[in-house]
Amino acid sequence: MITAKIWKPKTGLRPASHRRASAAPGLALAAALRRASNFDAAEAEAWKGMPDAVKETFTVEIKHVDKEAIKTAAERLSRHSGVTIKMQSTLGGVELAVDIDIYAHEYVPVLAGILHEPAEVLAEPRGRVDGRPIASFYQLFDEEHEAMKTLAVELAAELHMAELRIATGAGVRTHPLWRLAAQMHATQEHSDRYAIPLWHRPWTWQLARSLYALAPPELRRLAGPAGLRRAIKENAKPLLNICSGTT
Repeated sequence: MITAKIWKPKTGLRPASHRRASAAPGLALAAALRRASNFDAAEAEAWKGMPDAVKETFTVEIKHVDKEAIKTAAERLSRHSGVTIKMQSTLGGVELAVDIDIYAHEYVPVLAGILHEPAEVLAEPRGRVDGRPIASFYQLFDEEHEAMKTLAVELAAELHMAELRIATGAGVRTHPLWRLAAQMHATQEHSDRYAIPLWHRPWTWQLARSLYALAPPELRRLAGPAGLRRAIKENAKPLLNICSGTT
């Protein structure tokens, strides 16, 4: 599965802006799937409480993340608990159906027992490869690595193409979508503990988190999460060169 969380400014987001900001990463993922492997959106559903409790079926045109698509999804989120966009196509060599859930509030999936941690978006794949069920996008990185790399590139492109005007406690601001999308992870379980970051801002936090999880207990006790984050932040530029293979 892929989970997405949005950035919350210290002054807070107005409810209508929060719904629009929640819809945008889900639509970006849908657009990236369409561009990466010609996925088509069969239909979209608005629901109350649980995704099975469908209250309304509608269509949403997904080419890129645009104001009209965000408005269509956000209007449903103002009346319902969530919106599910249903898509189907072939990713690499796998026949795949994908449900993209966009939540009206980050705690909707927690209260519904869907996720262990808050999130604004959850995308789950359904399909089979060589007779084995596909349980997550995390698994697809093993089965169809090049196709998933293409999806990650298209997702980053969508995040950089769109802008969103939002209202905060400090006034109205226009932000690029890449700034509003705090993180998008391909997770193995219903938690970010085992995850492949597709997008994370700031990236130094994700690197620190991954290194802390891999470090031996002695190093964890010596540095701690905050100390590791500070060390990576202070050495961000050379680390970025190493990770990108430019040194």
